[in-house]
Amino acid sequence: LIVTFLGRLENDKAPDKFLEAFLIANKKLFKKIHSIIIGSGSMKAQLENLIIKNNAISDIMILGDISHQTILHILNKTDIYISLNRFGNLSNSNLEAMSAGKAIIMPRSKPREEIDIYTDKIIPKSAVYRVSSSNYVEEIANAIIYLYSNRSIRLELGRNIKRVSSKFIHGWERRKIGRA
Repeated sequence: LIVTFLGRLENDKAPDKFLEAFLIANKKLFKKIHSIIIGSGSMKAQLENLIIKNNAISDIMILGDISHQTILHILNKTDIYISLNRFGNLSNSNLEAMSAGKAIIMPRSKPREEIDIYTDKIIPKSAVYRVSSSNYVEEIANAIIYLYSNRSIRLELGRNIKRVSSKFIHGWERRKIGRA
């Protein structure tokens, strides 16, 4: 099973929390899952050190900036996609994962801070697995384990997000000719 993180390796995307959660889940699952982290940024060295410290070099691959075609290929192989973006979850990376029909774990909206209010309006609860916060590493790890252990739910989430997102994500070709 492949768990993917795609985004800038900066604090606002919480790649460190993703990695900590993945390491916990992978340990509890006896190293039966793998991760691909795609992106570059100021936290890359910190993430690499955490991987080495946890003897997880064979379980986690960090790729820097890669081509869009390669990203699409990796998303095609991904089972679980995780976004822990602290300022909203309708990023281009997430839209790609939605279009690819991947089971997605993301934080709940923060209405008081006006974060992801629109996301809640267009993405029903049946389409993504929401965690309380990008800071709750144990909860994120448990979400990974839950989706690992429940293939039918993982596949259903993927189907649901693909169907729902097709209503608001349109290909570039349709946008250029004004049909979107």
